[in-house]
Amino acid sequence: LPEPTRRALLAAAADTAAPLATILHGIEALGGTPGDLAPAERERLLRIDSRITFRHPLVRAAAYQDAPLHQRIEVHRAYADALGAEAEADRRAWHLAPPTTASSGAVVSPA
Repeated sequence: LPEPTRRALLAAAADTAAPLATILHGIEALGGTPGDLAPAERERLLRIDSRITFRHPLVRAAAYQDAPLHQRIEVHRAYADALGAEAEADRRAWHLAPPTTASSGAVVSPA
């Protein structure tokens, strides 16, 4: 798959509970476009409706685990920014946690 499609798949795989609009925001925050998912949809790796559903959990796992760490950190930060400080604090903290290597007040109480 093309690199933009792999990055879009990473964004979709990073939060399977997110509504489609949030995933599309994550893709755009990483410099992509919603169309970047088209090759994966054509290959039937996922289905797009009000959410993105991967054909199989292993497809989702591969899309996430095969991405370099810096890209996984980027996508989680994009989701945390999209969620905002108050709206969904628990999910925001979950997205901020992967790149955190030590106790961080920023995860618990964002600025």
